[in-house]
Amino acid sequence: NRSGVGSLGKLYTGKVTRILQFGAFVEVYSGVEALLPSNEVVKYQNKNSVILNVGDKLKTTIVMFNPDDRRISLGLEKED
Repeated sequence: NRSGVGSLGKLYTGKVTRILQFGAFVEVYSGVEALLPSNEVVKYQNKNSVILNVGDKLKTTIVMFNPDDRRISLGLEKED
């Protein structure tokens, strides 16, 4: 059941599947990838002093969901 996929603000721990110039794709649900834009990738790398790699796990939130275009955009999980 994928009815919960795409809820704005929903937290996901996902695995990086691809890294491209404009961002990283993260599998947030089995078979469902979402884009973590490049500015968020840079924030993650600067904060953690690491380079993001395929296979890394990230805590993210959904910041945009467009079911018509089948696009999901992610942001990094906010710190309390």
